Amino acid sequence: MADEFYVKFWGVRGSYPVADADKLEFGGNTSCVEVVAGGNRVIVDAGTGIIKLGQKMLSEHHAKPKEERRDGLEVNLLMTHTHHDHTLGFGFFAPAFSISTTVHILGPRMFAHDLEEIMSMSMLPPFFPVQLEDMGSVKVIQNVKDSDVIVFDAPGDPPLVRHRKDDLSGLGDGVLVIENYRSYAHPQGGNVIYKFTYRGRKFVHGTDTEGYYGGDARLVRFAKGADLLTHDVQYTDEEYASGAVQGFGHSTPRMAAETALAAGVKQLGLIHHDPRHTDDQILELEAQARKIFPETTAVREGQRFDLL
Repeated sequence: MADEFYVKFWGVRGSYPVADADKLEFGGNTSCVEVVAGGNRVIVDAGTGIIKLGQKMLSEHHAKPKEERRDGLEVNLLMTHTHHDHTLGFGFFAPAFSISTTVHILGPRMFAHDLEEIMSMSMLPPFFPVQLEDMGSVKVIQNVKDSDVIVFDAPGDPPLVRHRKDDLSGLGDGVLVIENYRSYAHPQGGNVIYKFTYRGRKFVHGTDTEGYYGGDARLVRFAKGADLLTHDVQYTDEEYASGAVQGFGHSTPRMAAETALAAGVKQLGLIHHDPRHTDDQILELEAQARKIFPETTAVREGQRFDLL
């Protein structure tokens, strides 16, 4: 397990889930990413994709010998922001209902509300039948700031939040380190961009960000030399140029590809597909991005990228 570092996508659709026949290749579940490094599993966002992931996690846990199940499941969830398409699945995340599960949730404070308050508000009646506090698991919810670094050491250990100025050089190569910054290129509070570093390899997750032609300078610096950069590509260049969706907090193939090129990343993954876009339309967006940055993949639900 120590030499494993992969990223798997359980939901790559933006805004709302879809199930149309012409959208099956890329899938219809909303944002959820699984990152596994050195025996640690970190989930990013709780869109509808987390439902199937949760079922898989419980199934794997129940298949273990009884003595290995005694301590229960440890779940680590990072939130980029808390718009509906990134929280819709949490109320159906099966591990969170088990009293033997501990769920660590980390993410941004928004509009003077702590993350715990926001997650709770998203499940209040009459909008949802189960409140956050009624889910059986132990929940440890923390705010994350730009100055914070999240560290995962031994598998099963809880996440450790350190300050960016702290000396982390003594942690060793086999520790998963997660840096972040708040991008304000998304409406109503912005969005957190996360960078995962393990054994010298890097994955940067750039969902829900409105880019700039020529590249997003801040994201370029943050993603410099990454092995994989994922980038929001909800709109075509034509849709964006029309002005109708400018300011909505989402990007185009050109914006993503120019950022990847400037950052010198090894691979670019296009994510947060518009729910109106068919498989053929997304393939066209992929082709457009490849003209600028050839190592581009329009990410499909269920797709896995191995970084070691």
